[in-house]
Formats: sequence, structure tokens, C-alpha cells
Amino acid sequence: LWFFVILLFFSVSRSKLLPYILPAFPAAAALAARGLRIARPVRNMPLMSDPELLVVLAITCVVFLIARSAHTSFDVTVFAPFGVAGLLCFSLAAAWIARRDGVRALILATFGWGSLYVALILALPRLSHELANDDLAHAAAAVPGATVVAYGNYPQGFAWTLRHPIPVADFIGELGTDGVHPAELFWSRDDFWRRWHAGEPMAVVIRRRALSDWRAAGDSAPTTVASNRTYLVVTNVRPESPNPKP
Repeated sequence: LWFFVILLFFSVSRSKLLPYILPAFPAAAALAARGLRIARPVRNMPLMSDPELLVVLAITCVVFLIARSAHTSFDVTVFAPFGVAGLLCFSLAAAWIARRDGVRALILATFGWGSLYVALILALPRLSHELANDDLAHAAAAVPGATVVAYGNYPQGFAWTLRHPIPVADFIGELGTDGVHPAELFWSRDDFWRRWHAGEPMAVVIRRRALSDWRAAGDSAPTTVASNRTYLVVTNVRPESPNPKP
């Protein structure tokens, strides 16, 4: 009941942010453990269960990281192999020694998960810096005379960092679920492009994956002032040419 109530509620909800599902994880883990216990008899060697599954899981994670270039995009190339290799090696050693000494096997398994958590802790500052939007918000606010606008999305944290609401264009999502959409904060697509082409100074937050749509919609060569893995900040304020020396 615990797991399925959370799963069904947020499946129906229009708002689907990642943290919303976290309370279901303990229930899912308990259900998985119960299923494993029922499916197989209790053993005297609990760690000697599925080392092959662990190997496949570790290899799958490594292949995924390499295929998506996630380790290089987030600058965690040093930490990712350490965490995966530590978990894999210590867990396999624990599975092997569990036949003779369950206590030592448990200690080895603890070291395995510990190495993964240490790698995550060391990588967290780099991950948080890349995923945070504070630097982008400050860069957008630094564009002279520009209104900060989110186009086709709503970047979490921008309004908090800037200490004021920002207009959103061609997007509602989970915003304004009460049906109230003030015109000064909710711009239509046509209104946005009218303002943009009229030269109204703007610093606009767009998603990287929407850049091709942005170019097709109205600006083939936007001026980028800041970016991270997810977002770009573009502007129609052209940099001023330096005054020539007399």
C-alpha cells in the first residue's frame, strides 16, 4: 500500500519532479527483500546469492556512463571508476569468502558499498555545481537592462536566486495550477517573439535540447552568455564595441 499509493498518486499528478518518488524507495526495497526471501530458502551464506547479477549491473552502469559521456560531462571521470570498481571487487570477494566466514564477508561487502558512497561524496561538489542554476541566474541578471525570461521551461531556483519572479514564455507546466496566469508573468509564444525581434532587452533561459527549435522559431544565431549541462542563457543584447582610442 505504501509503495503503490505514492506511485499511483504521482503517476496521475501533472507535476513529476524526481524527489517526489523518493519516499517510495524504502517500500520498494522492502518488497524486493520480501520477494527474494519467499522465492528462495534461507541460506547460511546470505552474501553468496547473486554475484553474477552484481557484475552485470556494474558493467551496465559503466557502459551507460561511457555511452552518455556522463562521467566527462560532469567531470567525475576520476571518481566513477573508483566507486564502481570498489563495489564490484569487494562484493565479489565477499561472495567468495561467505562460504567460510560470514562475518568477514559482511565486512568486505560494507567496504564495497563504502567505496561507492565515498566516490559519490567526492563527486557531489562537482555534480551540484554543474546541476545548480545559481551561476546561470547571476549571469542572466548581469546582462545590461535585460529582463530575465524562461522560454519553454521553468528553471528551478532562478526566482529564488534573483529574489523576484521571472516571466515564462510558451510554458505553463505545473505553474499556475490554480488557473491564474497573470499576463506579466505568462507570455505567449507570439508575444515573446514580438518582444524579442522588437529589440526589448532580454536574457532568456532555454534548454539545450530545445536549441534547434529555438533557431528554427526565430533566432538562428543566439548570443550565449552562460550555460551548463541542461540550460543555456541567450540574449538579444549585443556586446558593445570598445571605444576606439583617440
